[in-house]
Parts: sequence; C-alpha cells; structure tokens
Amino acid sequence: FFPKAFTPYPTSPGDNDYLYPQSNEEVANINVLRIYDRWGNLVYETRDIPSNVPDVGWDGTLNGKLLPSDIYIWQVEVTFIDGHQETFAGETILGK
Repeated sequence: FFPKAFTPYPTSPGDNDYLYPQSNEEVANINVLRIYDRWGNLVYETRDIPSNVPDVGWDGTLNGKLLPSDIYIWQVEVTFIDGHQETFAGETILGK
C-alpha cells in the first residue's frame, strides 16, 4: 500500500512526510523502491528496505531540492515470506 498523496516536510510537518511502502506481515523485504516523475525520469531509488518504516521512503526531493507538486509514479519489487517476488506500481500526488 502507498498513500494517494503525501506532503513532505518542511511544507507541512507531520505524519505524512515520506512516501514509503506499507504492508502486512506477509512481506519479507522491499527489494527496490523507485519513484519517477510524470515524464518517466527516475527521481528516487532505494534498495533492500523494510516496509512500514516512514523515514526509509522518499521525502519528495531530488538532489536536496523539494520537487514541485505533481503526480509521481512509484514502483516496488517485493519479496514475500514464502519467497515469491512481485512488482507493483501506482501513482501518488506530492502535495504542498
């Protein structure tokens, strides 16, 4: 699960500062998390992270600069506790 929108700090400090994967106990590992802008440019990538940990996600920046409000595409490669892997994708809104 990913939220439909998030508002990263310092724009709106609070509980919705990072875009990060949220899951149940069936997920063992997030192999790769990628974020793309609407034109397909990679703006964020991280590997081998746990789910449900906000500050391992994306803070809405690229090279230290907060990106504009827009729709961004996320993609995750997940390993489940039974060993099978799947890729999921969707979109979210970076708000201000």
